[in-house]
Amino acid sequence: MSNDPHIRALREALVAEHESTIAEVQGWADEAGAAGDTDRQRRHLAHVARLKAIPYPWEGKASAA
Repeated sequence: MSNDPHIRALREALVAEHESTIAEVQGWADEAGAAGDTDRQRRHLAHVARLKAIPYPWEGKASAA
């Protein structure tokens, strides 16, 4: 992990944007559930799961180049 303030700021921005997107899609799932649209809710929850599974670039495995 880098101590460079610019790198930290970029990481924080990436994390904040990613978490915001997850929260937005989760909100869509919640709205669908409240409306009784279980199919749409299921699709949005699957999308949330996919978003949560995306590793950040600095968490990935080193490439075997």
